[in-house]
Amino acid sequence: MRRSPITWLLLTVGLLAALIAVHRRFHVEMANRRVALGVEYAEVDQLARFANVPLASVLQDFKRQGLSALILTEDTPMLLETTGAIRPIYEPLPDGHSYTLAVVRSEDLLTRIGAALRARGITVNDYPSPESFPEPHAGITRFIVDPQVARHSVALEANLDYAHLRTLGIGLPPLGVAAAKQAGLQIVARIANFPGVSTATAAAVLQSLVAQGASVVIFNGDEVLGYRGQEKAIAPLLRPAHGIVYGDIEFGKQKGVADLTQALKGDYVRVHSILPAEMGQMTDSAMVERFGLAVRERNIRLCYIHLLTDAGSNAVAQNALYIKRIARRIEHGGVWTGGGFVFGPAHPFQRLELPVGLFALMGLAVGAGVAWMLALIVPLSKRQDLALTVGLAVVFGLLALVHVKGRQLTALAAGIAFPAIACLTFLPNLEPATSIYSNRDSLRRAIRTLLQASLLTLPGILLVVGLLASRIFLTKTDQFLGIKAQHAIPILLIALVLLQGGKARIGESWSVWKERALTGLRRNLNEPARYSILLLSIVALAVLAIMLVRTGNDAAVGVSPLELKFRALLDHLLPVRPRTKEFLIGHPAFVLAFAWWWRGRRRLALPTFVVGSIGQVSLLNTFCHIHTPLIVSAWRGGLGILLGGLIGAAIFLVVEALFPLKPSELVKRSETVTSDGRPAEPTKASLPVS
Repeated sequence: MRRSPITWLLLTVGLLAALIAVHRRFHVEMANRRVALGVEYAEVDQLARFANVPLASVLQDFKRQGLSALILTEDTPMLLETTGAIRPIYEPLPDGHSYTLAVVRSEDLLTRIGAALRARGITVNDYPSPESFPEPHAGITRFIVDPQVARHSVALEANLDYAHLRTLGIGLPPLGVAAAKQAGLQIVARIANFPGVSTATAAAVLQSLVAQGASVVIFNGDEVLGYRGQEKAIAPLLRPAHGIVYGDIEFGKQKGVADLTQALKGDYVRVHSILPAEMGQMTDSAMVERFGLAVRERNIRLCYIHLLTDAGSNAVAQNALYIKRIARRIEHGGVWTGGGFVFGPAHPFQRLELPVGLFALMGLAVGAGVAWMLALIVPLSKRQDLALTVGLAVVFGLLALVHVKGRQLTALAAGIAFPAIACLTFLPNLEPATSIYSNRDSLRRAIRTLLQASLLTLPGILLVVGLLASRIFLTKTDQFLGIKAQHAIPILLIALVLLQGGKARIGESWSVWKERALTGLRRNLNEPARYSILLLSIVALAVLAIMLVRTGNDAAVGVSPLELKFRALLDHLLPVRPRTKEFLIGHPAFVLAFAWWWRGRRRLALPTFVVGSIGQVSLLNTFCHIHTPLIVSAWRGGLGILLGGLIGAAIFLVVEALFPLKPSELVKRSETVTSDGRPAEPTKASLPVS
């Protein structure tokens, strides 16, 4: 770990800047621990009618279990036709064409229709009575109040054919709005995109929702409001200052959603829902768990809950229990274990408001880290090392100032460099063994090395978290760039270093290193294959391949049902479930590699060490998921190290007990060589621990 003072200075300055950003992000996460549980008005109204229970009573029952929002879908003429509130009559004209006469149930509904159509930019003419209509023509729609309700009422004429008009929204159902207000629930509106939408018409429609009491809007259908081409213009209308914010359904994949969320820059609410079609294939417990993980691990702040339609004879009580279980799963534990949420109206995360200069300082530290990694791979003179460190610090410092993409690339460099540094720093020199440690000493040193390596990965974690400390990453509007590269490159570099005969040595010239590297490559490539080593190498390659295929947001290989059950078990047993590739693969292999190395089983140790490097790579990658709260990532990484170390130790002791070294294989240890080339203190040789 011998580095120049300039390296330590750059790292110190950059890490201090990163700590400021980490603290600010932690504060923003703690300031938004309120979650809304919402159900659809249409579903709960139907449930109340079937159960012959007043709607207000059902809502109050649900509210006591944690319900805090009522989701209202806008009415349309087509929907109101099914209830008899609108009766369209097609009137023929002498020229063979026709127009539509729509008879509505009340004057209030007529007023709603006129206001909604005007808000959407449709020309609507008012008439004092149906008798004052002019001669009709094709392609128009006339609205009158049912004469049996009001004989002398105003009338409307819309310059649009009813076939196109019947799918347009005409506002939220008044009864649903009244029910939500009476129950004290947040109103979440659902509206659809409409033809000819503009900034003006979108503003009019959204403000009509605000006037009805809505504070969150979720878009119906497969398009967001303003698709296509108007998303960025409409985004400013979906801000808290306008009284309404956008609710983005996770995994919804609506057209135009990427442009809208990018324009909002994270100023929206993340929503999670389980579709009715999915519910039929899931148990109640699985659905409860899914909502819980969505809130606790992915910054979801609005749970869109579809009611259980097959809840039996006491459906109200069963659904109340379902909501209660979701609420208890979300609030389970305390704030410091990723739980402790409260229930109420959902709202977006605050902006982090970090000075751009902090990102430049973090870039300096990343440049110093990349130079450090390169110095472990190839020999550099002091002058070359200093020039490379300063040059890369300047490059990444400037890159971190170049908008978001520059920060993402800088974070990727940190994600590659520091796990590689952590592994290569403690890699022993690949010289013939002069000593063998006891089981106890080998294991003790291996565990200590795992902890030390994790501490060296920590600066990379802080820099990645700091560089991506922005609301767009908290809401997954944008993500860590190059997730597969961050996994693969450090592991490939470590494997290359092993093949070439070890890391660069202090004071080694370029020519000597080149000769040693070529000799090491030839020796390893010409090495006769042994079944045990070949099998272990194949296993190592298979593990690496599966890990890379399963890495990323669009993994090509899914998770098996057995693994899902195992994950669910861990979620219930532990505060946070550690990552499988850390506590079952990476960290145990890291412990085994070093324990076997000091035990004398060096041919087994080398391929195992490559697999073990997965642990440090994945540890840093855990914190690349910025939409996962810091507390959850910290628990995940810490538990992974703890459990992985214990599992690795157990495997080592079992292997040594089943296949002990013969006494003739033990070599008395006079001194050993540490990873940086310095002799360690001599100690007495010991026999294997049984």
